[in-house]
Amino acid sequence: LAEICRDYFKNSEIIQEYGLTECSIVSSYCRNWLNKDINNIGYAINNTDMFILNDTEADNYGEICISGHCIADGYGELLKAEGPLVYRTGDYGKMAEDGSLLYISRKDDQVKISGYRFTIEAVETLLNTYDGMKDARVLVQEQSPSVKNLCVFYKTKEIIDIDILIKWLSSRLPYYMVPRKYIRIEEWPLTSNGKIDNKDLLSRLNTKIES
Repeated sequence: LAEICRDYFKNSEIIQEYGLTECSIVSSYCRNWLNKDINNIGYAINNTDMFILNDTEADNYGEICISGHCIADGYGELLKAEGPLVYRTGDYGKMAEDGSLLYISRKDDQVKISGYRFTIEAVETLLNTYDGMKDARVLVQEQSPSVKNLCVFYKTKEIIDIDILIKWLSSRLPYYMVPRKYIRIEEWPLTSNGKIDNKDLLSRLNTKIES
C-alpha cells in the first residue's frame, strides 16, 4: 500500500504510525518510512514515553512498553513503586542506534494476517478435533513483510481429502484464519533439544499442497 501511495502521490510523505487501542491508538511515528527499515516505528509522540523492557541492561531487545497520559483508564501497571503507569504491549522490539524503535514480533502466539490479529492456537485446536487428525501444527510462512500464509503440518492415520478439510474449516472459521497450505508429516522433525523443528517444517513448503 505504501508503495502504491508513493507512486500515485509522488510529492507526499509516508509516515508509519504505531500504537494500541489501550494507549489512544497512536503512540509513535516514523517519518519518511519508505527510506528506512520497514519495521521502524520511529519515536514516541508528545507526552508519551516508550522504552524496551528486557532482562539484562546490556541487551536492547525486549518488550515494547508505553507510559504517559495516553494510557486508558483501567490499563497499565506500576513497574516501580513510585514510577508512572506503564502499558506492556506484548510486542517485541529493539532500540536502533538513532534512538528510534524497531518492531520485531508479537511476544505471544498472535499473528496478524489480512489486517486481523488472532492466535494460531485457536486454529490448531480446531484442526485437532477433525475426524482422523492425529496431530496438527500451524506455522506462518512470510513470503514478504506484507504477505503471510498460514501453513498446516499434520499427522493422520489415513490420507485425508484436503478440499473437504478446507470446507470444514471455512464453515467454522473466518476466511483469514483458514490455512492455505497443507503438508502431511510421517514424523515430526526434532531439534537437538527434542523440540519440533519449525525451520525444518517450513523448508518443506516446496512440496506444499495449496487450496
